[in-house]
Amino acid sequence: VIIFDYINNNSYSEHLLVKEAQKITETITARTNDWLQNNVTLAEYIAKSMVFNDTKDFGKYMDMLNAFDERPEVIQVLIGFDDGTLYTSKSVTSLPDGWYAPDRPWYKNAMLTDKPVLSNPYIDRITETPCISVSFKITAADGTKGAICIDYNLSVLSSILDKSKDTELNGFINIIDSDGNIVLG
Repeated sequence: VIIFDYINNNSYSEHLLVKEAQKITETITARTNDWLQNNVTLAEYIAKSMVFNDTKDFGKYMDMLNAFDERPEVIQVLIGFDDGTLYTSKSVTSLPDGWYAPDRPWYKNAMLTDKPVLSNPYIDRITETPCISVSFKITAADGTKGAICIDYNLSVLSSILDKSKDTELNGFINIIDSDGNIVLG
C-alpha cells in the first residue's frame, strides 16, 4: 500500500498532484517488482544449480550459502530435507525447540511445485524482521527431497521509496499481510 499526503501548494492543482502520485506509485511498483523478481530468479538459480548425491553431500554448498547470506537483503537461508537433515546459513544462530523444516509452510508449499514459491509478507519469528520468503524444492541424486528457503528483508524496500521522492508529495509505503496487519510501515 502506498499512501500520499498532499501538501498545499498553489503551483499545483489537485489533479496534477494525483497524476504525480500515480507516476510515483507506478515507479515504486516497477522497482519493487524488479527487486522481487530478481530475488526470486536468484533463489531459483541457486536451487537448480545444486547437484548433490545425498543430504550429507549437500554440505559442500555451505560456503556458497554463507556468502549469499552476507547480502544486505538476505536475512537467512534454511535448507531442510524429508529425512530431518537441516542446514542453515551462519546468520541462523538458534531455532525454536521442536523446529522441523518439513512442518514449515515454506517447505510444504515448495514440495507442491517445481517453481519458486513466494510467501506473503510476515514478521520472521527467529529474527523478528519483516520479510518475504522464496522457497524452492530440491532433490538429491538418491531421491531425498528437500527445500531451500531464503528470507528477504523487506526493510530494504524503504530505499526504493527514498529514490522516488517528490518535493510536492509526502508519501510512505506500508507492507500489509493477507490479514491486514502492517508488516512494515
